[in-house]
Amino acid sequence: MTRVRDLLVLMLAGAPWGTMVSAILCTLGLVEAGAVKTSGIPLSSLLFWTGNVLGILVFTPLFISVAQRWNEGTLFRTSPRDLLWTALLAITVIIGFSIKHTAHTGLIPLAYLSFPLLVWLSFEWRRDVTLALALVTIIMTAFTATGHGPLLRNDPMATYAEMTIFIIVYALSSLILMAASEETRELSAQTLDLRISGVRNEAALRLIRANLNPHFLFNSLNTIKSLIPEDPAKAQTAIVSLSDLLRTSLKLTKRERAPVREELAVIRSYLDLQKIRHEQRLDCSIETDPSSLDCLIPPMIFHQLVENAIKHGVENSSTATPVRIRCILDGISLLLSVENQGHLDLGHEAGLGLHSIREELSVLYGEQASFTLRQGLHDSVIAEIRLPAAT
Repeated sequence: MTRVRDLLVLMLAGAPWGTMVSAILCTLGLVEAGAVKTSGIPLSSLLFWTGNVLGILVFTPLFISVAQRWNEGTLFRTSPRDLLWTALLAITVIIGFSIKHTAHTGLIPLAYLSFPLLVWLSFEWRRDVTLALALVTIIMTAFTATGHGPLLRNDPMATYAEMTIFIIVYALSSLILMAASEETRELSAQTLDLRISGVRNEAALRLIRANLNPHFLFNSLNTIKSLIPEDPAKAQTAIVSLSDLLRTSLKLTKRERAPVREELAVIRSYLDLQKIRHEQRLDCSIETDPSSLDCLIPPMIFHQLVENAIKHGVENSSTATPVRIRCILDGISLLLSVENQGHLDLGHEAGLGLHSIREELSVLYGEQASFTLRQGLHDSVIAEIRLPAAT
């Protein structure tokens, strides 16, 4: 009972149709028993039907509310303030219905004295207003049945019609207002949860990327360090390349997502830097699907796969080592893969970069994205990221 839609389903689908079948069956049973004449079938069915519908509108929400409070262990928890409002509501209804000889006297507004109070309680009590609605219905029925109150008419059917209108007005108004209040409260709570989750995710991403930047920088500095004694001129060129690369990558990581084409530009700059050190040992190829270049991905996440491939494939080899980089669209998914020579071992799984990839994908995409490492053909290791293709 926390959504207006659910209450409307109860009112428009749950209550009317099943009770109609029940009313017809009960009336036919009374006709068969001789208690109702054939000419009285329409009236008898109408009485059965309206009575059942009103009972469902009033007491089904009440039983649901009681069951919820029982499950929560709060069934008998009532504040003195709520007891005071309950007493005030009951007194107001009694005042409106305690008058006798009111048929056709124009005093019918007295029956609705409690309506403003019930509307207010619909917002204040929310689901517990079902108790107030049932209380009003019982008091009204008791007084009217004993010849009291402004709903009385000379014709019993007219009195029944007035009671029906009364219950419908009270039930529909209080239940819809209650559901609207509950739905607003739940949506507010969900919005707050989403904001908190967003802040936490943003903080997690900042921490992940704060760890990645030094990781990438240290690897690059190690490359330059190894060049200094071998070829100082290349080391100087590498420092300039590293400066440009860092400027681009730091700019890129300030965004939550970046186009694939910008990520590939950083990767190519990084590979140029690595070729200065590894020369002919680095045999790299990049295969891209043109339609994938505008897809948005977390910045530097593809670069980490390439960096890991260089570290585990090229640096541990003395011969020309192929590194295959692929970026393709696979249906509604974007597939980023890097393949390098080697064997899958625990060293691949435990690296900071690969752990951060899993963490970042989990924060940004949940179960919609995946990261896998597997052994490929011809003694190769394939790292793959699959995530939703979005531009």
